[in-house]
Amino acid sequence: MASIAKAPGWNRPETFLFPPWRGSGVTCDAFGIQRDKYEVSGGGRIDEDGSAVIDYVVAFASGLTNTHAWKIKPDTGDQIFARDLMSGEDARGRITPIGFYWITRAPIRTAFGTRLCKVEVSYEILSASEAISTVTAALLGVTVATASAHLRYLDAGQQDQRKTG
Repeated sequence: MASIAKAPGWNRPETFLFPPWRGSGVTCDAFGIQRDKYEVSGGGRIDEDGSAVIDYVVAFASGLTNTHAWKIKPDTGDQIFARDLMSGEDARGRITPIGFYWITRAPIRTAFGTRLCKVEVSYEILSASEAISTVTAALLGVTVATASAHLRYLDAGQQDQRKTG
């Protein structure tokens, strides 16, 4: 792990998720049965107040698209404080020895209909340009859905393609 810890803050979300990236993953229900596939992409920008904002788009094979814009509060040590500018939901988390995680709330489709669930998102940074994300959604303390994805930075050609659509 020491090879990717090049500078202080290497494992903060506003640092790792700032360069353009893309990934793919799967979602599963409470029983671990695969329910959907998805493509995820994003990258950072600087807000007018100087804060980093991580734009995050999740496009599911079923046709649903979730869009987030996580504004990360800077200079918080090992703590992570963020606000989704799209939904207004807050996220709180922590830096870990292998990456970072945060907890927020989001509407999740469950056996009981769509419910506002506690969502825990964990990132394991594998290299200077690659990570795995895992998501666990819980309702009243019971896991109702999970997801996982493999994320990679875009190379220069892919970044140009992303800009032009």
